[in-house]
Amino acid sequence: MLSVLAYHLDFPWLPGGFLGVDIFFVLSGYLITSLLLTEHARSGAIGLARFWARRARRLVPALLVMVAVVALAISRLRPVTEWQARSSDVLWVLLYGANWHQIATSQDYFVRWAGASPLSHMWSIAIEEQFYIAWPFIMAVALRSGPRRWLSSAVLAAAGVSAMLSALVYDAGNSTRAYVGTDTRAQELLVGAALATLLRSSTSWVPGIGHVAAAGLGGALGVLIGIVSLSDASPLYYRGGALLVSVALAAVIWSIEQLPHSRLSRLLSLAPLTWTGRVSYGLYLWHWPAIVLTPTVLVKAFGGTGLAMAENRFSVAAIAVLVTFTATAVSYYAIERPIRHGSVAVALSPRVVIATATVLIGATLAGTLAMLVVPPALAAQVQQAGTACEKNMDSTQVEIPTCVVVDSGEGRPVLAVMGDSVAKSMHPAFATIAKKYSWTLVAAAHNHCTVAPRKLAWGTGWESCMNAIPVIQRQVLAHRPTLVVVSDNWLPVESYDDAGVVRQRNSPEHLADIENRLNGLIPQLTAEGALVVLMRFTPESAAIECADAKFAGAAHCKAPSVTPRFEHYNQVLDRVARRYSSKVRTIDLSDVVCPNGQCTPKVDGVILRFDSLHYSAEGASWLSPRIERKLLESGIQLGI
Repeated sequence: MLSVLAYHLDFPWLPGGFLGVDIFFVLSGYLITSLLLTEHARSGAIGLARFWARRARRLVPALLVMVAVVALAISRLRPVTEWQARSSDVLWVLLYGANWHQIATSQDYFVRWAGASPLSHMWSIAIEEQFYIAWPFIMAVALRSGPRRWLSSAVLAAAGVSAMLSALVYDAGNSTRAYVGTDTRAQELLVGAALATLLRSSTSWVPGIGHVAAAGLGGALGVLIGIVSLSDASPLYYRGGALLVSVALAAVIWSIEQLPHSRLSRLLSLAPLTWTGRVSYGLYLWHWPAIVLTPTVLVKAFGGTGLAMAENRFSVAAIAVLVTFTATAVSYYAIERPIRHGSVAVALSPRVVIATATVLIGATLAGTLAMLVVPPALAAQVQQAGTACEKNMDSTQVEIPTCVVVDSGEGRPVLAVMGDSVAKSMHPAFATIAKKYSWTLVAAAHNHCTVAPRKLAWGTGWESCMNAIPVIQRQVLAHRPTLVVVSDNWLPVESYDDAGVVRQRNSPEHLADIENRLNGLIPQLTAEGALVVLMRFTPESAAIECADAKFAGAAHCKAPSVTPRFEHYNQVLDRVARRYSSKVRTIDLSDVVCPNGQCTPKVDGVILRFDSLHYSAEGASWLSPRIERKLLESGIQLGI
């Protein structure tokens, strides 16, 4: 737990602090399996209801208090633009599916910014609870169905399968899937479980004290080396490193069990460490919300002085640690211990405990979601407008959007909009323009897909885009568009060449590849006489909290309107436009969305981009006359 705390405080001298979660998983797998084996040996069966009731008493009360406090803090401290996303976080935390929620919503666990979720750390608690639900049942069936001597081998084999899955799904561009997946992280839990079954199986081998001590010392050194040297971005971790760390820790546990009075055992039995271990659940629950919310609290409470403190990492770390340990102590002594060991709670039957926990989870969920309901007057500022595209399957069973036709009429010119989710978020702007000039609007933007599909080195879903985008293009051309507007923020993303080598962003190879692909796309789009408008890349705006006046002077709120990482790609767009000068135009919205050279989230009192990239519904409507003016200035005849 201490290593995880140091890792989340971003101490550079402990890059492998994240391995604290691996350590916890191995310990949990070992302890839970040991309890199950002991119960089975004593009574000949495993009482599932009793087990789940004990877990509910141990875990649920502290979790509910933390979630309620965090939801209240978000409603009071964080901008309303975050509430919808945080409501979703709360839902999946209380359903113990936070890890799969992060995967399903393509969150990058390792990207942390000022607007990070105070609940993003709950992925590991979700995996724990999924383990607690499934593992007792699996053990009950396994112990009933066959000889125990095969159990250790089966569990070790399952750990190996999990490790292989981690290596297979690992993506250097976004390792969240491999890092937070239940299937990929089960290896640590299973190594601990395998150790428990091995220690309780009959064996004639009696290890010497020297061997045991050496195994414990070697395992401890291996874990420590990983903590001080292994990076969360290292492919080694996902390709066997996690399994090696788990085995090393298993050696430590085995050594301590065999030699309970060894120096290593005495070291780990020091009072401060045992107390930390005793309250570690509360420490984990509270440490990340404290780290994330401390800067906001400082600014809200102390204004300019608080802003200076919030931008000092040591001040934030000190305050966050103090808040963490204070909240943990209150949680342990006032909530966790009384509920676990109090006479009333212990006297309740397992079924009553489980039913009570379920009701309390439901009540907490309802209450916290009610706190985070976005007021109707602000909904347009925090919601992205979609195109209401229904999903459809083409003849090759590729999922594609059905293009929406807005206010169409016989003989009207056709405006088509292509690109990714940013283009989709601008739908209200183009819908207004199309209605004003009596155009048919074909909305063909597709989330997370580039108009120039290729094997990307970052993100997920590009495989489906490789098949879907050509189908979408055929649908667009079937409408014989007069004007095609393309906005594609995925073009600058790194991609692989034919040899499997990554073309790095802004490298000559990557720029040349993008230019070649666009040069090949333009003739296809313009074959029937259409004009193409390429929207130049606009820098991301500052984080949404920068809309609050109290953050006006913060360093992270000063987002310039020109960033070098986009300029090379804008030059590519300009060259393509010059090459097809009679068929292609470019327009640039940077001066509109980044007035006075600063990309702020709020312009003219309107929150334009609620997540720094995608336009809000109100922001897109505000943008409509500005896009219209840009199109007219580029020589596009809209009134035809």
